[in-house]
Amino acid sequence: MPGEGVAARRALAELRPALFAAYLAGDWLLIAAGMGIFLHFQNLAAFVAGSVLVGFGQHGLSVLGHEAVHYRVCENKRLNDLVGNLLCFMPNGITVGSYRAFHLPHHRRPFDEGDPELALRRAMGGGFRPPYTVRRGLFLWALSFGGGSVRELLVFA
Repeated sequence: MPGEGVAARRALAELRPALFAAYLAGDWLLIAAGMGIFLHFQNLAAFVAGSVLVGFGQHGLSVLGHEAVHYRVCENKRLNDLVGNLLCFMPNGITVGSYRAFHLPHHRRPFDEGDPELALRRAMGGGFRPPYTVRRGLFLWALSFGGGSVRELLVFA
């Protein structure tokens, strides 16, 4: 029905700082739990389990940082960027400003020749398409776990 898209966009644009804070706390708890597991047990299994939890937490922080890029954390833009930088992106080695400069043009020309994210995907050999299969998802997880996404991080540094 006409107008459903507008309503959906309005719902997505609604600021929900309490929900954001809850997700942020959850991601940092995952990171703390991962570190705690390793520090407590100090063996290879604890390192692997802890690393997986830290990685999940860091990914969550990046997703929340993406929200900060779109000013979806809070109404105050300075506070939005401060939270996005200190608590979301900087622990992953990037900033709101650097990712915003790269990402926002993607919304102006999504998936056409002017889309910088499309150019990045091509430069990386198209390796980071959605996983589609469990096998491909496990392969990409292993690749990332082994440092295979370092090139992508360097683009935003």
